[in-house]
Amino acid sequence: MNTVQPLGLLVGRVLLALIFIGSGFSKITGFADTAASMAGKGIPMVEVSLIIAILIELGGGLLLALGYKARWAALAIVLFLIPATLIFHDFWAVDPEQVKMQLIQFQKNLAIMGGMLNLLRSPPASLRGARNPHVFPHTLRFLRAVRLAGRLARYDFFTSSEPPVSRRYAHAPSAPIDGLPGISEDLLGNAILSSSHWQESPDAAARAYHHRRVDFQPL
Repeated sequence: MNTVQPLGLLVGRVLLALIFIGSGFSKITGFADTAASMAGKGIPMVEVSLIIAILIELGGGLLLALGYKARWAALAIVLFLIPATLIFHDFWAVDPEQVKMQLIQFQKNLAIMGGMLNLLRSPPASLRGARNPHVFPHTLRFLRAVRLAGRLARYDFFTSSEPPVSRRYAHAPSAPIDGLPGISEDLLGNAILSSSHWQESPDAAARAYHHRRVDFQPL
């Protein structure tokens, strides 16, 4: 499960990116024809507008494929697609024989925008993350479980009878993280605090704090 989810996000992101990389290159190779089409739609400053479109499609697509600033790239593409879809695929204003094709293109762009909006709320995905067995889904319930585990970790630290130095190293980043999936499962099942997973939670939460930068604030 931990491998499939990040890998699926990575593949989906790359597939979306390929659409815009290909579209950007086609605009470069067919610059004159594309400019003429844009002029026919009444686009002002055609050449400047076309260059901006190429930068968004090609640049945004490459950023998506590489996973660098992918959320910003996805947002830029969504903002670009909104006017582009309304202007170039206005199925309500074309000849009857073109309605079906333009409607398909309109719906296709809506689906692409939906995929991009999904990327905005998804954790970054990479091959490294897909191969890492310690990468867990950032679901709301999971984060709530980790936050509660962090509160238990603080309580355990300040109430421990061990010397301060021992307490510090007991919750070092090298602490095991194996308890985190169990904590999430326990929360989903409304488990009681005496569960073995909850007893393991302080060290697991400390590990999550150091490596995932989870903010342990009151729920």
